[in-house]
Amino acid sequence: MRARLTLLALAALFGGAANDYGPDPADGASHFVGTGAFGDYLTGRSALQHADLQVAADRLEAALTLEPGLPELANQAFVAAVLAAKPDAVRMAASLPDNPVARLVLANREAKSGNWRAAEGAFDGLPLNGLTQALRPLLVAWAQHGDGRPGAALATLQDAIQGGRNRPVLTLHAALIADLAGRREDAERSYAAARVEYGGLNLRLGQILASWQARAGDAPGTERLVADMVADNGEMSMARQSLVAEAASPAVRNATDGLAEVYLAMAATLRQQNGIDSANVLLRLALDLRPGFTAARLLLSDIQEAAKQPEAALDTLADVPDTDALAPVVQVRRAGLMDALDQVEPAVASLEALAAQHPDRPEPLALAGDIFRRRSRFAEAAAVFAVG
Repeated sequence: MRARLTLLALAALFGGAANDYGPDPADGASHFVGTGAFGDYLTGRSALQHADLQVAADRLEAALTLEPGLPELANQAFVAAVLAAKPDAVRMAASLPDNPVARLVLANREAKSGNWRAAEGAFDGLPLNGLTQALRPLLVAWAQHGDGRPGAALATLQDAIQGGRNRPVLTLHAALIADLAGRREDAERSYAAARVEYGGLNLRLGQILASWQARAGDAPGTERLVADMVADNGEMSMARQSLVAEAASPAVRNATDGLAEVYLAMAATLRQQNGIDSANVLLRLALDLRPGFTAARLLLSDIQEAAKQPEAALDTLADVPDTDALAPVVQVRRAGLMDALDQVEPAVASLEALAAQHPDRPEPLALAGDIFRRRSRFAEAAAVFAVG
């Protein structure tokens, strides 16, 4: 409804010159042909709905160039640029002082440049309502840590924890900052508290806690934690040994990684609350800071797949290397997406290669057989099932 009202408002502002109606050369029926700013707007909106993000960003920006005085259009063009990971998003953000996402984009730029005081100031100026109220102490704390003030960072988080909201995420990030700062007792206490606060293991929490245990020299504890994390999940089970090996390295290497973790954590929460649009934006911000953040790519691809955008989801996973600890999980997801796009042979080939790498796991060949079976290719399905 909101999008419809926006479109009608733009149509009124652009007036009759914004579009043309003419005969369809194929059947003589009347159809709409968008031209000018209104045509660019309609094309951009349509492209955005179909997850064609580059086209959406280009056309909405073209509409804004023709009609620069429309704040709503400026905001939509900017968000499309963020979703498409266009460098123009930074330039556009500078002209949107009241847009919280614009403030985040500008603060991220300062963080990537190492200008942590400027980043802290931008984060500290976020509105104290809704999502930005939850983000603010986490982002400010990581900027303070990046500026070499871990004590101030931990104090910022402790004040927020005392407020009683979002305690699991705040506690985990206090552990991460204490860990990076070499405050081992504080880190150990906060990691233990975070596990209690969360009440269960998700993928990213498991990776972070496994890293702490491995670096603390608790190899048996690391093995048990990873085993708990992958239990009852066949595709995750194939990543078990690589996840244990990865745990020897810090899960968060610096303050920029920490900011990306904040965006991922809040995106996961929003996804559970059906805040899909905001989750998409936060995941793009996370990947801008940390392009190789596979956990963020998996969540974004899950959202895109649920929105029936398999091509976009496949593109999101395209840059995950085969050496990544979560590569088996990614390979299974890619195969499923190729199946949805009727790319049967590449999907099956990928699963057969995965089966060769993990001969003890039945899942890859079972999935390959299902791909054939659903298409009534029963002989090929039977052959695959027989191998499995």
